[in-house]
Formats: sequence, C-alpha cells, structure tokens
Amino acid sequence: LALDFVKRFVEDGFGTVVLALPDLVEKDRLVQMCGDSEYPMEGVRIGSVCDRFQQNLFEQIWLKKEPVEVIRPGDGMFVILGATAQELPDVERLVEKVGDRPVIFFNLKLDVSRGDLGLPAFPSKAMHFRFLSKILPAYYLRTRGYSRSIPVPPFLVNYSGALYKVYPQKWQVLLDNNAAGERSGDSSYIRVATFDERPSLGEVRDIMTANVKVDGVDMTKYVKSAAPLMDLLRKGYKVRTWWEDDTKQQLSNKWRQ
Repeated sequence: LALDFVKRFVEDGFGTVVLALPDLVEKDRLVQMCGDSEYPMEGVRIGSVCDRFQQNLFEQIWLKKEPVEVIRPGDGMFVILGATAQELPDVERLVEKVGDRPVIFFNLKLDVSRGDLGLPAFPSKAMHFRFLSKILPAYYLRTRGYSRSIPVPPFLVNYSGALYKVYPQKWQVLLDNNAAGERSGDSSYIRVATFDERPSLGEVRDIMTANVKVDGVDMTKYVKSAAPLMDLLRKGYKVRTWWEDDTKQQLSNKWRQ
C-alpha cells in the first residue's frame, strides 16, 4: 500500500522517496521481504527514522553495530511508517534534520499516540504541543458509534458516523444515512456539518445526536435533557481531550486545520 502511495511522488520528480521505518530492525525485515534490496522500486528507498538498533544492554556490549546514514544525498521526501508514541522523539529528530524536505506521516493514528503521551515510559504531553501540533492533516477518518435512550419506542436508538477530512476541504461530520432518515438500506454516510477547524469529539457526538431521525418520533424533544444534571450524567464531566482543551501551549494550530 505504501509503495503504491509513493509512486505518484516519484513520477512528480521529488527525488528519492524514503520509506522510513521506526528502527533498523524493522527496516532490515522489510528489506528482506523486498528481495534483500533497499530499493524495492526505482526512486524509492527503504530507510529508518533513527540510525541505531533497538538493543538491550547485553546486545549493546557484545553486538555492536555501526550506525547507518538516515539521510542520504538525493533523498527528496520521507514517508514515516509504523511509528508509535514511543518512537515520536526519533521522528521529531528526523524532521529537524531533513529541513524543508516534505515528510508524510502515513496512517500513524496520531490521536492514539496523543492518548499515550504523559503515561509512564512514554514521551510527555509536551510532544503534542511542541511537535504534533505542527502536522497538517491531509486525510483523516475517525468513525464512531453511539446509543441514545428515549422514553418511547424503540427506546434505544443506535447510530454511527464519522469525522472526515481531505485536504484542502473542510472538516466534515458524517452520519449514517439510516440514522439520518435516508432509508436506502446501504451503509453510506451523509454530511450533516462542516467546520473550518477540527471540532472536538464531544462536539462531533452532539452534532450526530442532533441529526438522528426516528420514524414517528420527534427526536428534538430528546436531544437535550431539560435537567442539566441528567445531561452531565449522560455525557460525563469531561467532553474534550487534553490536547483539544489546551490551545495556549501548542506552537502551531496546523493540526486543527
């Protein structure tokens, strides 16, 4: 999939496109899968985000391996593959070294990594404010499923939707067409809202809920409870993540654009 993705950039003359794995072990594994060649196709090189092997103390003493060049002459673009929250410091150092050459984060699930930041043995939350906040989303799709209880039949309403973005278009909140009252029988989505900046997941849920339709039921009566305490118990006290909440520490707002 990654090879098919980078073909366009090779054709457009970006120079050598580097598929950068989290460490040299994973790089060597992929090289073996590609016939023991670092170049699986013309204009594409298999590399890594760091110049060292992930070794334990014994391996560091007895199996000393020379560092390798992460950046080579002719490298024009880097595509980061498979990096988790623990490898983000290495990714950050690579981005600093490559200068103004483009770096693409390929399906890294950065929201999952953000959720790990600040935990023991993981980078601190400052990683988002300092580095991840600078990453511009080119493609984003996060599906969610919810349930809502109502005091009339069918009593429990299940619905699903997604937060969707394709650069340079706006952020879109999508709702399952069956939940939106479009009884087509398939599982496609319809757009119910757009935003210039990324909304919080709590806002996305509320928008989906406000657009749910049930035959024979006036759902506007049940979108918001008359009792604020009931709304608080249903949604919870915290409806935004810490990285959605804190906009003062971030060095860039690109991750919302």
